[in-house]
Amino acid sequence: MRQLGIGGLSRLTEAHVDLRTTAGSGEIRYGLGDETTAYGPLATIDYVSTKMGRVAESGAGAFNLSSAETRENWAQYGVGAFFRYGLPGSTGFVDLSARYVRRDSGIVDLDMAMAGSPTGFTVRNAQGSRDALRIDASTEFSLSQRWAISGNIGASQASDEGRIDGSFRLSYRF
Repeated sequence: MRQLGIGGLSRLTEAHVDLRTTAGSGEIRYGLGDETTAYGPLATIDYVSTKMGRVAESGAGAFNLSSAETRENWAQYGVGAFFRYGLPGSTGFVDLSARYVRRDSGIVDLDMAMAGSPTGFTVRNAQGSRDALRIDASTEFSLSQRWAISGNIGASQASDEGRIDGSFRLSYRF
């Protein structure tokens, strides 16, 4: 919904948009070390594809906005190193990694038109940094033969933005 107010004119528009996103990630490592410790280089790739269906507002007459269906894709590549320490007795591990990450342009353009106007316009997303440093830490501990607890935290820092993410999991093995 979009509330439109111009002078004494007030309109409420509505549109339904279908968004579909597919994402995939991969990581490859080459480990050196012994039974409890491993270290070495790593490489990562992340790919995202988003399809946005046609936008067609209703409720504001000549002020209704519309756009055609669009698809946008971006990829991110990373290279770095990791260190992994296996806890004694195979009860768990601690894993640390750091990598340089480069994202392709990631520019999203959406061509829009207003129903009462003969010309259209383009809306473009805010641009973030293409290069960043990413650091991750993860761990898992066996609580019993079937139960385990794990978690991870990661952070990336670039010149224009920063991000912190993490997760916690309690798992049961069948």
